[in-house]
Amino acid sequence: MSFISKSPSEIFTVVVDILFAFSIVIFSIPKVVKVAKCKKLYDYIDERKVHSGNIPPLGGVSLFASFVLSVILFSKESGCLYTSEIIAASLLLFYIGLKDDLITIPARKKLIVQVVAAIYLSVGNIQITNLHGLLGIEELPLWLRMPVTVFCIIAFINSFNLIDGVDGLASGIGILSTFFFGGIFYLSGYLELAVISFALFGGLTGFFIYNVFGKSNKIFLGDSGAMIVGLIVCILFIECNNIVDTNSKYLFLSSPVIPLVVILIPMFDTLRVMVIRICHGKSPFLPDKNHIHHRLLLLVKNHLYVTIIILFANILLIYLAIMFSYYIKNVTIQLAYILIICALLFFIPSFSNHTSKTKILKKAYLD
Repeated sequence: MSFISKSPSEIFTVVVDILFAFSIVIFSIPKVVKVAKCKKLYDYIDERKVHSGNIPPLGGVSLFASFVLSVILFSKESGCLYTSEIIAASLLLFYIGLKDDLITIPARKKLIVQVVAAIYLSVGNIQITNLHGLLGIEELPLWLRMPVTVFCIIAFINSFNLIDGVDGLASGIGILSTFFFGGIFYLSGYLELAVISFALFGGLTGFFIYNVFGKSNKIFLGDSGAMIVGLIVCILFIECNNIVDTNSKYLFLSSPVIPLVVILIPMFDTLRVMVIRICHGKSPFLPDKNHIHHRLLLLVKNHLYVTIIILFANILLIYLAIMFSYYIKNVTIQLAYILIICALLFFIPSFSNHTSKTKILKKAYLD
């Protein structure tokens, strides 16, 4: 099925879905910022923050509203099967995330809500059912599907939340992911999933403008937004993985590695940072500034450039995964190559930082 064969009503649904979500965010964020400033609801600066000035962390309010309204309105046209489950799970995370943005709550409470949301979705048949030969595993047994799915959802929600450290990065990865998954669902005939993807895509695009280029109306995603985006993107990954077909005429549907690579950077970065902490005898959950965006900021000194570099790396990995699926039939080997390349890409900023520090110390010694 190709874009040309799509009916005008399907094309209209997708386009209006994007524009509707985009418009809600564009028009609502200035109102949210105004209220936040009146009530002094800011993301105050501390030793771990890399921004300057007090910025409202309430972008999730506009994003959640745009996503829910878009999905409700356009799921009628697309016949979405998972609307109620996705909205209910998103509402749980939005509530606990907003509470954390306003008054700060223990990580344990957020984790409990994440587990509840993940279990609810898994019981509602949003599950990883097949690995398509990855690590030699094909269809998962019924008893294993729920725990694997719950773990995947929780891991990605928190990985995505952790990478939300510089302007435009989390929303940029979300935009790239939803556009890619939305395109796959649309071309494959899954209009209901395309509507969900593009509803979030439209909202994130509007948010990105204010987050990166906003001045008086600059706003952050906050936990309420980051957790919702992480949840929805993970759901899209799960559904995309389930429709992978090694015999598909579309290269991007021929390997389970491809949808995995779309969400790989946040997951890889979180795992890398946790390993570094453990190697230094620290708790893997102890906050620090070892994330990839922190390392790049030491080199580039510009949030937008850091975001562009990481997004370019993400696009490169997706392209390589598609090419590997064409030339290499073993999906485990495909994944191994991708992980090696990803590790090398992540190593570059750390190596550059180490080299720069060595030069500075050497110069100071000689002087």
